[in-house]
Amino acid sequence: MQTFDEIYLEYLRKSREDIEYEKSNSEFKTLERHKERLKLISESANKSVSEDNIYEEVVSGDSITERPKIQALLKRIEDKNIKGVWVIDVQRLCRGDLGDQDKIIKTFKYTNTLILTPEKEYDLSNPADEEYLIDKLSYSRKEYNNIKKRLTEGRKDSVRSGCVINSIPPFGYERYKLKGQKGYSLKIIDEQAEIVKMIFRMCLEGKGTYAIAEKLNRLGIKSPKGRDWRKNGIREMLHNETYAGYVKWQQRKTVTVIENGTMKRKIIRQSTGNYLSQKGKHEAIIDEKDFQLVQEKLKSCSTKYVKPETELKNPLAGIMRCGECGRVMSRIDPKTSQYRLADGTKKEYEAKPIIKCMYKCNTKSHILEYVEITLIEMLKDWLSENKKIIKDYDIQSDSIVTNVINQINILDNELKKEKNKLDRLRNFLEDGVYDKNTYLERAKIVNDNICIIEKQISKITQENEQIRMDRIKSLIPKVELCVNEYFNMSVKEKNELLHSIIKKVLYTKTKIGKDSDLILDLYMKI
Repeated sequence: MQTFDEIYLEYLRKSREDIEYEKSNSEFKTLERHKERLKLISESANKSVSEDNIYEEVVSGDSITERPKIQALLKRIEDKNIKGVWVIDVQRLCRGDLGDQDKIIKTFKYTNTLILTPEKEYDLSNPADEEYLIDKLSYSRKEYNNIKKRLTEGRKDSVRSGCVINSIPPFGYERYKLKGQKGYSLKIIDEQAEIVKMIFRMCLEGKGTYAIAEKLNRLGIKSPKGRDWRKNGIREMLHNETYAGYVKWQQRKTVTVIENGTMKRKIIRQSTGNYLSQKGKHEAIIDEKDFQLVQEKLKSCSTKYVKPETELKNPLAGIMRCGECGRVMSRIDPKTSQYRLADGTKKEYEAKPIIKCMYKCNTKSHILEYVEITLIEMLKDWLSENKKIIKDYDIQSDSIVTNVINQINILDNELKKEKNKLDRLRNFLEDGVYDKNTYLERAKIVNDNICIIEKQISKITQENEQIRMDRIKSLIPKVELCVNEYFNMSVKEKNELLHSIIKKVLYTKTKIGKDSDLILDLYMKI
């Protein structure tokens, strides 16, 4: 019987199969059915859940980091004494990788929180329940990967047949269902297509993306979202192969990277030849030859932008980026300012240009001249440190080799451990402890770890260190020029020189006035 202080939570989440099924059966409501079923079972077991303790997830993300409701539920379990959590099936909790599975298991295990399903109650203080849950989650991950693989192959097959797979069509088209066959295609919207043709024509005439956007805005033509046009939106349109009659798969690809010890997802644009591109079933708006000419023009354009009929004023254009939002910083010319003298009279003075992030974040502006001085001082420090590194490289080469060998030895030991695990798994299979499916699932995890370690070993070589040294040597003369002559150069010369040696500079500043906390993070081209 449920006691007064026992609190139960409930977690509901749609799976990919549920989402696909609801598309063809609009009256079927997955979460409502699961909620009603769990309500009946929990009440009959005297372990009911109040409405405030129900967490409904409507996203179908791979990782816990993409699912805010599961994050909130785990935080709730950590912070308060929760007796148990109801789910329709343990697979709804997690289909993520080993890291996500480990977090789920440890959170429930070390907070003594039960996992309650219609079929079974999991108490992870019981080793048998923990082992059973690990097997269930591992199988769920495998099933998830298989589903994702089938969906991916289905989308690729659609592209190969000339169909479009994006739910939102490009400006100039509308999406429609192909009659008597699978998939969708595009139909031209004449009025919008004329605007697309105008954009490509202006580019071929030599106008830049900013000039094209300005022209469209002056004509009162709105963007696909009903807003003013911006140069980035114009550039995306000019790159879009759909207008030349093609369909594509994974031109933009989501990749997982590790930055400062944190796993992040990034969207990258793949170069031509690295993604699937196929002649589509839809009619092209732009002639293919004209489209290719536009691509050549875009390649030759500068990465930094200067408005037509104006000169470059910001020496840090395209280099200085906001440390909070990552966008480029802008040079601003403040209006004449005033200050009050002791006798009460006002005196005007010419304010200095500042560098500022134009987006809504907490980054504070700073006087451009002072930012430049700080940057040059950092380049002086870089020059001094790296000259010493190059000078001492031959002397240090033995110790560098030793360090590389030590790293490889550590990884070799890790490799041996993983291979020993694989041997033990084979023994368990032969002894009948594991069935074939369990062996294959666990062997795959170990083999994946082996591949990762082997790749790490291949990257740690003396050759890589030599390549880095060569890059530093090639940069030193340019950095010396910058340090010695920077303040004697024109704005354009400064900018070009900085672009030749620096990838980017991250600008961080949260305070204003005398208590400046300006921090610049320098990323050199090495």
